[in-house]
Amino acid sequence: MLTGLGLLLVLAVPAAAQIKSLTSFENERLGFEMKVPSDWDAIPPQPGEDDVMGKWAKDTMALGTGERWELEVLRFRPRAATTPGGESTAGAPDTPEGETPADGEGVNIKDLMAAYRESQRPTNYLEHLKRHNQIEALPEPMKGRFTMNKSDAKCYSMPTFWGWEPRVGGLVGVVHDGTYEWAVVYTVPKEKVFKEKRSGWVLERSTLVSQMLKSLKSFRIIDRKVEPSDIALDDMTEVDRKIYEVQEKLPKGWTIIPTPSKRYVVVHNIPQKKTSLIAFANNLVKYLDEVRELYEGLFPPRHEVTAVSVVRVCQDREEYHQYGGPGGSAGYWNASAEELVIYDASKEGGKADSYSTLFHEAFHQYIYYAVGEISPHSWFNEGYGDYFAGIDPKKGFRIDKFEWRTGVVKNAVAAGENVPLKDLVKFSQRQYYANPSVCYAQGWALVYFLKSPVAAKNERWAGILDRYFDHLVATGNKDEAVDVAYEGVDYDELDAAYCEFIRRGFK
Repeated sequence: MLTGLGLLLVLAVPAAAQIKSLTSFENERLGFEMKVPSDWDAIPPQPGEDDVMGKWAKDTMALGTGERWELEVLRFRPRAATTPGGESTAGAPDTPEGETPADGEGVNIKDLMAAYRESQRPTNYLEHLKRHNQIEALPEPMKGRFTMNKSDAKCYSMPTFWGWEPRVGGLVGVVHDGTYEWAVVYTVPKEKVFKEKRSGWVLERSTLVSQMLKSLKSFRIIDRKVEPSDIALDDMTEVDRKIYEVQEKLPKGWTIIPTPSKRYVVVHNIPQKKTSLIAFANNLVKYLDEVRELYEGLFPPRHEVTAVSVVRVCQDREEYHQYGGPGGSAGYWNASAEELVIYDASKEGGKADSYSTLFHEAFHQYIYYAVGEISPHSWFNEGYGDYFAGIDPKKGFRIDKFEWRTGVVKNAVAAGENVPLKDLVKFSQRQYYANPSVCYAQGWALVYFLKSPVAAKNERWAGILDRYFDHLVATGNKDEAVDVAYEGVDYDELDAAYCEFIRRGFK
């Protein structure tokens, strides 16, 4: 008699939303194959998602539903070996035998950070759930025999999949291959696959559920294809290593292009037939090196920047949001992942808007590498980002007014709703973001004013930006940097000239 999983596979009834069909997927580099929904988009895992081997998403953004339909393949490896005392050997600094390192000596910060990340890394799916989904325990596995990789596995029906999102459910298959634990995870709208009964939410019999189960059961471990570069990883140049690391998890069809300077790598999956988008990506490759020269001229790095910056180009808004792009944005700099993500926003505002976004976010990316994890005040950080957003690449990279901000700040000054500069320059990020439209516009206008011929006539005003940045880099103290930058400046006089500059059309 069929029960549990067997019954679900046989007694399938139509569902409102279904996986149209399944198609074979194989990744020899990562060592697995399975059947995935044929009409779902392959999404590259983000940097830092070390456990994510593959990710797919159903394109519901374009339909306006905003529903969450995702498939992830996760792989968890055992913790690094420990010493007899129980301490991890990962990242332990080397000290000559018989010597004790002095404070601060023999300690490699990168090694320490790697050791910490290793200690926090989940080693199985339950640990992953606790960390990311805020769920403390797995439910009982579904009844009936379930196989993945031609061996016994466990299948979990999870109507409560995210601790903070009651509308999302999941279906999960978990198998161990002797070294790694693998989890294949479908995340779906709860009401599409579960039905509420007196006893709680129950997985429905449907074609959709049947397709998901077939997909889970098709999972296989295959022999990894080891490239020669796998063996010589330590001998690679910085740019070759970055290309390898990025390419490791890219779905088929994605392209990696280093810029001529090899300070950036641009990643995209734009089909060659989309000539306009290909031209956009190629322009980014060229413009990134040119704008870098501007950044370095104004903000010389504290030390040689050897890091290779990643710029990921999404085809459209849907792919951008699937990858994690915030709503209402056309690009963002993800400091934790060390990646700039952008898409061609021609449909919304033209390519000029996309380039403005690139130059703004690339500034944040450069500052991160040039001066370390120092976070300037928002008026300086966002103001300068918008200052560079005014670059016109068709006019020799001349910096013009950033039109996104001009109307807002003009109206604020005309209505007397502008924030006094003595307050604006000391705003915390939270205060700045509490009135983002006006504050962003004022931050841009302040930087634009301080770099204008009008401000250059006043010795104290002309040095504000340099004094602020130099002191911030030297001490890391934002509050002191503001005091030093504006020392001897009459705020009322500065505010009056600033507002008059705005009224006169930024002249």
